[in-house]
Amino acid sequence: MLFTSIQVAEAAAPLFENRTPVGFNPADSTTVQDFVSGSDVSIRVDLNQAATPDYPVIGHFHAVERSEQQSTTNTDGLQIDVAIVDVAPFGTSDNIPLEGVTQAASDVPALHLAWIEASTSTTGPVFTGGSTAAYEVFYANSTDGGATFSTPVSVSGGLSYYLLSTDGGGTAFSTLDLEVDSSGDPRIVYAFTTTADRSHDDNIYFGYSLDGGQTWESPLTINDVTTAGNTEGHSTAFPRMVIDDRDRIFISYVRGATQGGGTDDVLLAKINHHVSPFVQVPVGSLGTPGSSGGVRLTADAKRHTGPDLAIGDGDNLHVVYFSDADDRIEHKRLSTDTTWVNVTNFGWDQDTDGATVAAFVDEAASNAALNRDATFYFPTLAIDRSRLPDRIYSVYKWADNTPIESIGYNQYDDDGSTGVAATWGTAQTVWSTGTTPLFSDGGGAYEVELDWQITERVAAVVDDSIGVGGDLHIAFSAGYSGGAEHDIHFATFNGKSWTLPEKVGDDDSDGTGTEDGIATTDTYLSSPALATHHDFESLYLAFAGGAGEGFGVKGVSDVDQHPYFKVLGRASTWEDKSVPVGAYEYTLTYSPINPQVPGTQLADRAVYVHAADPSDGSGLGSTGATTDGFLSGTWERVGTSLQDTQKRFEGLVDESSGDSREWGDEDDKIGLLVKLNVLGSDSATNLQLVTNSSAAERSVAVGSTPPVSLTAGAFFALGADIDIVAANTAPTVAITDPDGSGDTANTAYTIRYDLADADDDLSGTLNAAFYAYPAAGLATVQDILIFGTLIADQNDVSSRNANGTDDLTEGTNQTYTWDDPPSVLQSSALFASILKVRSDKYYIYLVADDGDNPPVFAVSPGAITLIHGPVVQQVDPIVADTVDTGERTGAKANPYDLDFAVIDYDSEARVQLFYSAVSGLTSVSASGTYPAETFVLGKSVSGTRGTAITSSTSLSATDREYSWDVTSPIITQGAYYLYAVASDGETVDVGNSALVLDVIHSPSRHATHRERSTVAHSQSIRSSGRRAAATTTSTTTPTLRSTSPRSIRRRRTTAVQIPRP
Repeated sequence: MLFTSIQVAEAAAPLFENRTPVGFNPADSTTVQDFVSGSDVSIRVDLNQAATPDYPVIGHFHAVERSEQQSTTNTDGLQIDVAIVDVAPFGTSDNIPLEGVTQAASDVPALHLAWIEASTSTTGPVFTGGSTAAYEVFYANSTDGGATFSTPVSVSGGLSYYLLSTDGGGTAFSTLDLEVDSSGDPRIVYAFTTTADRSHDDNIYFGYSLDGGQTWESPLTINDVTTAGNTEGHSTAFPRMVIDDRDRIFISYVRGATQGGGTDDVLLAKINHHVSPFVQVPVGSLGTPGSSGGVRLTADAKRHTGPDLAIGDGDNLHVVYFSDADDRIEHKRLSTDTTWVNVTNFGWDQDTDGATVAAFVDEAASNAALNRDATFYFPTLAIDRSRLPDRIYSVYKWADNTPIESIGYNQYDDDGSTGVAATWGTAQTVWSTGTTPLFSDGGGAYEVELDWQITERVAAVVDDSIGVGGDLHIAFSAGYSGGAEHDIHFATFNGKSWTLPEKVGDDDSDGTGTEDGIATTDTYLSSPALATHHDFESLYLAFAGGAGEGFGVKGVSDVDQHPYFKVLGRASTWEDKSVPVGAYEYTLTYSPINPQVPGTQLADRAVYVHAADPSDGSGLGSTGATTDGFLSGTWERVGTSLQDTQKRFEGLVDESSGDSREWGDEDDKIGLLVKLNVLGSDSATNLQLVTNSSAAERSVAVGSTPPVSLTAGAFFALGADIDIVAANTAPTVAITDPDGSGDTANTAYTIRYDLADADDDLSGTLNAAFYAYPAAGLATVQDILIFGTLIADQNDVSSRNANGTDDLTEGTNQTYTWDDPPSVLQSSALFASILKVRSDKYYIYLVADDGDNPPVFAVSPGAITLIHGPVVQQVDPIVADTVDTGERTGAKANPYDLDFAVIDYDSEARVQLFYSAVSGLTSVSASGTYPAETFVLGKSVSGTRGTAITSSTSLSATDREYSWDVTSPIITQGAYYLYAVASDGETVDVGNSALVLDVIHSPSRHATHRERSTVAHSQSIRSSGRRAAATTTSTTTPTLRSTSPRSIRRRRTTAVQIPRP
């Protein structure tokens, strides 16, 4: 059978613009690279078109997650599985946790782990013949999303076993399968050699718990070891299990397991879970009731191995397996109802070959890609139940005589055909196998399998939490033949296109460190298993890590494998966050479950982002073809300048006029990480920062020479550059004043606050700022920065800005006075003067940002009532002074030059002058409407009032002096305090002179030729319909007057002696 690589037709795959994806801080809309270990990681994505709910923007955050080792026991031949309770879609069953079950106490469904481990127990009937180690199956669970797991327990009740081995006369190796029923109770099926009865039977065991995994019942033996002459029943292996929507348990396994040349059969057994203890439904291989071992599904005369099971809608049971004699993967289907025991042509049709899924030649003599016969071959089933009808997938490792290697898959939509009648589509390879294959064969090549004798199963699950239909996710082991190591790779299929594989498990992803959680000695990663839940976007990965493959226990000693768990973090969105909406900006935010913890910093943690063509889902970048993926492709030229000539992405600017051969815009990829070979390591030469990029040339440049192994045709991927920094304490902020009680201000206000940061300070990396805003409803730092009025920030600290006043400080119960800051801070740092902010109520915000943690803010409990009412700053006289009408010349001559100063920062105040024999009058009553108000100064009850010098409309705050003629009208001789009453229509201020003015009417002794004062301009002042004898000196800009003796003095007159009559 020919395999063809998927080709993506010309389509509108999205462009990533403005140097995105990039680390992002949603609080203040700034790009960032450093994220504190354990904090949220956010990525900003800017596209040229809208994402949709069917095809959203998806970010893979596995690089910020740590793998968690579950046991320190060194084990050879370790296998592991992970599961999570999976509620049936569309509410077709009551598949929810039962009341009272441990899992139900948590909002997060329990994660379950099970693995094969060398036994350290000395209890139980352990067979001790020879030096072979004993083994057990251990189980643990997590109710916090995988952050912690329970103490592992043995599922076999103290029994231990021998491990099945492929060495010598061994015919199989030990595996296990873990599933969880609707109540959250785990069930495990596993294959071991019995030690309890010294028979050395290779058995299939079924273990189960009735209390969420806390305790385990005695395991059942599934294979038939009782029927006389049934030798095949004593040699079984490779169990798989499913639990249908009604919690019915089915187990498949291989009977008569051999290393080839045998007639291995695939059998199916059922567990009766309605009785206690559980029992196996008694039926034999021919469907005979009362027998044991289950029914045979495959033809008895051929060798079949590697079965897998899956449940579809309507409790339809699907099985795939490998037919050794026919070199192909086959499929059969039946229901889990009472017909499951039917082996005739109306049922499983056990003596007929199954429907063909894909061809695979497992003999090395006829398949040049194999280093030896693929004796044990394992196809995988996964079903997308969110589609109607179900879509059935089979995924597997594949190679042919070309020689080429890849992951293969096929699919069909369930049409209800039973038995062998299904019609599958055309088998395909996930990635290119043409001129520039992703995986290849031979020495010094990246291969999907280094040892084909045991072709590891590809883990596959379907996730319906994102988009249209379900996404198919796979995880598989693959390695570099020149390095003798296996890593775990991950990829996704959205029903139309695949992503390139991403390494999610690699012992050297952190160099020689262990920040990624994988021991440096665990170089050979294997046995990947995936689990997903439709309520969560992330996936859950389990795998084994050791110094070697470890299946042949006797031939491979001390590979020292360990079980690992890792969260494959994902986030998706189709919500446009641009302001205003329409610029297609998206924010992906992920909260790590098991964050990597660096000593100081883990640099270059790549976050890969995927966005498909919103019309059909194409363009995820798996093929390297034209327009297939903006952030991935294949190199046509390598070096420090690398070129992908396949790109056809016209950017905002047409750099190649009349030519579609462009790659976005000039330098739009600067700052992104590029993995030069997606299959390679995260070394400093293979994972580099893009230093510049050319749209017309379709190239990017990097700073260092790529690895020698990088050649033209290698697949690459671009992603966001994220650094994980050591734990850093976030700043804390609080505001106690204003609290809304008596918080009225005009020219200054004292803010009382707390600002603390254990790691950073204002003289270094801590930024802090006060903002004012008329409401307390700003909900994000970004909103505060956009809409708030800056009062002061770290530029007030003199060690960071030479013009700073050092009024902004750290600590508890600190104060900052908001007044009129130095003009240089107003112009260069944009500090707002309180004098220039319009009258209103203002809440005060305090924002703090240490550059590592997300910025924090606090808002005052109450508002400042800022009232820029008039302020009387000065009224003459401020030194002892006299006006004497008898003096015609000199300082005492009439009229009196009355200087005053009134300021009003947001309106023009009207000023009225008064005199009174007493000081301290404050009571003012007004009549009329601003600006034509009339005032009465003083209280009528006490009889002490001021006498008006001017009318209310005669002067304003722009005036600075008034020439007061004390003879018009005649002012009674005496000592008087002078007053200014100022009003802006809302508030009134009263000020009086510091000293009295003595008004004297002495006899006139001189004739005087008065010299008029020269003023900037003069105006007549009308009062009560008469022209008053007064002039005013006006200015256009309010000026604060000093309280020192008057600097503006009256002009003197020239005296002429007049003879007495």
